[in-house]
Amino acid sequence: SYDSAGVENPDETDLKKATATLERVFEKEDFNIAQILGQFNLGFIVTRVRDDLFIMDQHACDEIYRFETLHRTTKIHEQKLIRPLP
Repeated sequence: SYDSAGVENPDETDLKKATATLERVFEKEDFNIAQILGQFNLGFIVTRVRDDLFIMDQHACDEIYRFETLHRTTKIHEQKLIRPLP
């Protein structure tokens, strides 16, 4: 309930502001300005971008980086079938 969060009778503007705040996303460009605050639980990185705090899965970030690098650098060579399919 709103009362337990210390909010009394929120209007629609308050709800829209709260929703917009919770929908913030860490973009790729944010890596350039992110300040790393630390690591916890051997797999999560805590970063700050401007006034926002993000907790990132270190292994998921590495997996995405490796996949995108592979996708960008791999050239798939095609060859025609000996006998085309009908």
